[in-house]
Amino acid sequence: MKTVVAKKVSKKQFEIPAEGPVMATLVEVRDLGEVATGYGKKQKVLFIWDTDETDEGGAQLKVFERLTNTLHPQGRLAPRIKSITGEFPDEDEDYNLTGLEGSRVQLVIEHNRTEDGVYANIA
Repeated sequence: MKTVVAKKVSKKQFEIPAEGPVMATLVEVRDLGEVATGYGKKQKVLFIWDTDETDEGGAQLKVFERLTNTLHPQGRLAPRIKSITGEFPDEDEDYNLTGLEGSRVQLVIEHNRTEDGVYANIA
């Protein structure tokens, strides 16, 4: 009988934007639903940004930003909305996050080095 082998996973370091300011377009806002965190389960959203930087093949480099889905001013979502629109959202009313898609902003990229590789974080 022939042996069947599953191939091991090869870890690839994806190309990431350089550290510093970069122009980017918010291409998608995705509802991640309830996600387990170090502070319990939280409702999360994912912002997917296309940067103006490109990889070796000419494709735009992406950065991903996961945020708790709350408009509380001490969270990270309300300040991100302000950086896009110029004003804080009203925390007493629902906010249409998909309406932000297509927005162009300047992001500041910071590299985070771990034993698994280097990741691009949005400051």
